[in-house]
Amino acid sequence: MHRCLQVADIVYTVARHIEGDAFGYRNKGCMPDLLRMALACRSFCEPALARLWRHLDDLAVLARTLPAEMLKERKGRLALVRSPSKAQWVAFERFARYIRTVHQELDSVDWNSIAARYPGDQLLPSLRCFHSLSDTLSQYLPIFVRPPLVQLYVEVKSIRTVDIVIECVSSCAKDLEMFVLQVQEVDVMTRYIPESQELAEVMLSMESLFLCAAGAIPPRTLEYLGSLSTLTRFEIEVPRDIPLAPLPFLALEVLTIQYGEWLPATIATLLERISAPNLIELHIYEDGISELEGPNDMHITSSEICDILTPVEKFAQLRQFHFFTHMIVWELPEGGLQTLKPLIALRELEHIWIKDMDFMLRKSDFEALADAWPEMRYLRLGDGVPEKLEMPEPMTPLADLAVFADHFPRLEMLGLRVFIPREGWCKKIGPPYGQSTSRVRELSLSGLVGHRRDWRISAAFLSNVFPHAALCNPESEGTDEDRAEGDTPRRARDMMNKTMKLLGQLMNQAGVRPPAASA
Repeated sequence: MHRCLQVADIVYTVARHIEGDAFGYRNKGCMPDLLRMALACRSFCEPALARLWRHLDDLAVLARTLPAEMLKERKGRLALVRSPSKAQWVAFERFARYIRTVHQELDSVDWNSIAARYPGDQLLPSLRCFHSLSDTLSQYLPIFVRPPLVQLYVEVKSIRTVDIVIECVSSCAKDLEMFVLQVQEVDVMTRYIPESQELAEVMLSMESLFLCAAGAIPPRTLEYLGSLSTLTRFEIEVPRDIPLAPLPFLALEVLTIQYGEWLPATIATLLERISAPNLIELHIYEDGISELEGPNDMHITSSEICDILTPVEKFAQLRQFHFFTHMIVWELPEGGLQTLKPLIALRELEHIWIKDMDFMLRKSDFEALADAWPEMRYLRLGDGVPEKLEMPEPMTPLADLAVFADHFPRLEMLGLRVFIPREGWCKKIGPPYGQSTSRVRELSLSGLVGHRRDWRISAAFLSNVFPHAALCNPESEGTDEDRAEGDTPRRARDMMNKTMKLLGQLMNQAGVRPPAASA
């Protein structure tokens, strides 16, 4: 069969997205013919009719003409709670080859029927990523863990589960690009991982190992994991006991540290012990921060923040740094720039997000940061503060953002806490219209919501300094008076974005066009 006949799959995809009533087809059994399907999607029409029955070297030619909503990743739920009929198996196998990723969390599936149907074959022949959060499924892993699988996520709740995983994975470990082992059982972390020779062979034979430790890791296990040459990603809770000896994670590239209670000295000690010359991403956040409810009166000092950031300075290759906490930081010295001093030494940083801390930065501080971080693309300092946190008033005036018109040449995302002065603050501030070279595309500016008059003035200023940007993620709810007038953050954001877009169109009509932003 000529491969051009496979275009029937594409045609069928188009047909499934067409309303039958649009062509007068009210019966489910009727399908529109090729011409009518092509006419229903104009971008599909010309290449389909011109090349379908002539010559087709690559199906990508037609696939690229399909609308984006037909090509994007789709999510759905599959539940086999009883043995499927023969017709149902045929229907399932027809679409099984399109499935690339599976996340399995339920135990209500009749896995015995599936295993009987596929005793030595793969259930999903095109599966590349499998994520299991069920101990029940571990004994059926062989019907999933086969080439071309490249990513495997397994949650381990017992030593028995580890044995099954090892037996299944050992035969194809070299083909896996990432093996994520999420461990919740203390006995597994304490005894099994350091002592199991079989598990060690599996770990060392992989290209990339991602280990998630849901409980406190004992010092002995930490030392053992540091010796693994394939451990590239490590997610760990702050342990109760930290080894006195250094922890050389020579292959580690991504480190995530979770903390349940605020122990800055313990977090700082853990960072001091870890030696990771190849570390490029560091994430520190509170476990369960998204589930925080109600106001929090716990304040932390700048000295505690400095204790944590100081050891970070040794990770010279660090490119991405995240630090999230719902606690309020007070008394940042020297406008907060001194607190950031350990990070300023990291010249390779290009992505940084520190939440819930107002660094009170000014124009001169931004210039210093621009000199320190020439590769910065994503910069968020203190924005994204939840409304339930009673943060101090922002200290950075919106006008100081004009410095970004000439600095941070690679910046694409900017997030800060700002305030709007009430008197003619925006006159003669920033570059002449149409001359800003800023590449920023997204702005997250907490504290920007005010009266409608301020929206228009701020929008005019932002459209000049950031000609390619749009506002996102408003956090402040505004004053009671603003809410009474219907001036909500979403409304403010939408109105400012519309104003900025309109100003850009007017400038284009006048022949004033800003330099194009990079792709």
